[in-house]
Amino acid sequence: MIRTHVRMIRKGILYRRSDLVVKGVESVTVQMVGAVTLDDIDLIVDALLEQVEHLSGADASAQLARVSAFAAKLSAYRVALVSKIQTSQVWRESDPNATAASFLRQEHAVDHREAKADLRAAESFGRFPDLQRACRAGKLSREKMDLIVSVGLRTAEREAVFGDFVSLFVDIAPRLTLSQLRRTMEVWADQVDPVTTCGDDHDAHRRRELHLHAKAGEFAVPGRSTFLARDRSRSKPRPSRPPH
Repeated sequence: MIRTHVRMIRKGILYRRSDLVVKGVESVTVQMVGAVTLDDIDLIVDALLEQVEHLSGADASAQLARVSAFAAKLSAYRVALVSKIQTSQVWRESDPNATAASFLRQEHAVDHREAKADLRAAESFGRFPDLQRACRAGKLSREKMDLIVSVGLRTAEREAVFGDFVSLFVDIAPRLTLSQLRRTMEVWADQVDPVTTCGDDHDAHRRRELHLHAKAGEFAVPGRSTFLARDRSRSKPRPSRPPH
């Protein structure tokens, strides 16, 4: 087997490039020798893209799993940057009347919904350490994190108990597809805040019985063996809906 080694220094990072000529597969070993920048990440990704045509299907599948984790980490970095923008109030330098959302829309070409999601994610990282740790570790994608937070904090009733369930959602989310996680969150919302998701108390009770099977103080999605969360709603009275 023939190996060639190439070293290069670029913006404080050392790359050792090892070409496996026999297999036509190239590996890149990275050793940090200084501050890392986004330019360095860009260079690494370019090198990895060049390798794709030499991968087997099995190798590509193995790489895909790791790429998903790296994408989650990069999304966590984006959220951290948004948090820094928000706390620094940098937008006031050009417009004292601007907001963090308007700054993101103007400077980074995102719409109102995207800006709101970014700011909500940044706030959630500060409030729920389990959520932040999972995203930074690459275990939870930004799409799943946004779904968990958007459903969990949609009403005051859900927000009041959301912190008790965050670690559970973080644990089960990697094993579910996005659509399965959405269904799981809907079932949870029906359980902890049924009046909001239904038309009246009677409908809420009917939907609870339809979607949930109580077992030893816990509930599960029909057809799945994994318990989703403890039924804390049984010990907490739910506020009645105000008359129209």
